[in-house]
Amino acid sequence: MDYLQSHVMISVEYLTITHKKAMEKVGAKVIRETCHKKREENMVRKFATYFIINEQASHSAATKSAKVDFEYNWSTIVVKEVR
Repeated sequence: MDYLQSHVMISVEYLTITHKKAMEKVGAKVIRETCHKKREENMVRKFATYFIINEQASHSAATKSAKVDFEYNWSTIVVKEVR
């Protein structure tokens, strides 16, 4: 084997290794982005769930408060009318 053939073989091996490393890097980047996207989706879903639960709790508290005010005012009116 002469110098040129050995140099070409080394270059091909080098290119193969470089290509493999580049593909691994791209694969790692895709996996990282996919995990990041899943994390963001989970955070959005948790926030939406928390927001809905918080909204329902606020609505329930407001409804109970209005009901108590109504019952209190209604019973006061009845007492005043009976006297």
